[in-house]
Amino acid sequence: LRARRKIDAGAATPNSELRRFFVRRLFRLWPLYFASLLAAYAQHLDGTQTNIWWHLLFATNHYVFHYQEWPGLLSHFWTLAVEQQFYFVWPFAILLLAWPALPRLFAFLLVAGPATRAVLLGFGFSQPEYVYVLLPCCFDFFALGGIVAWRCQPGRHGQIARRGLLRAVILGLFVWLVLGGVLRTTGHVPRYWV
Repeated sequence: LRARRKIDAGAATPNSELRRFFVRRLFRLWPLYFASLLAAYAQHLDGTQTNIWWHLLFATNHYVFHYQEWPGLLSHFWTLAVEQQFYFVWPFAILLLAWPALPRLFAFLLVAGPATRAVLLGFGFSQPEYVYVLLPCCFDFFALGGIVAWRCQPGRHGQIARRGLLRAVILGLFVWLVLGGVLRTTGHVPRYWV
């Protein structure tokens, strides 16, 4: 969003800001990611029986979804894969969509994430513990981050923490977690509770 403001002010171009974004992301994650992956395979750690290409191509989440199993100690790489896939799409949306379209995009993504998970569960394409590993299934989480960033922009409506909507969301999440805990401890967890 800061890059978008710089472009709108004529202080930068979309190409230069996209280049900066991708270079920053590359140096932030890739060195440690590939070093730890190669070290795990060199040591034959649990989970390295999977084809290394799944992980090298940031497709661990697709491995998990396709095989409906976790690849041992490399299981957490699914989140890094989703993050990288998100980074290939998100900057273009932020830089190319009109400002008034961004809140509509966030609203769409808030609905699309749970809807995608519901479809995958409802039609039996996934088990509950694997349904959230694909990028479209995580859209609502990215949208929530986008909404917070959008609301915290200069010239917006002040501090988000003072807004009644944020309090309602926090209360709703708390109730949701308590309900989940009660259902889990009493053994009454519905099949579709994810």
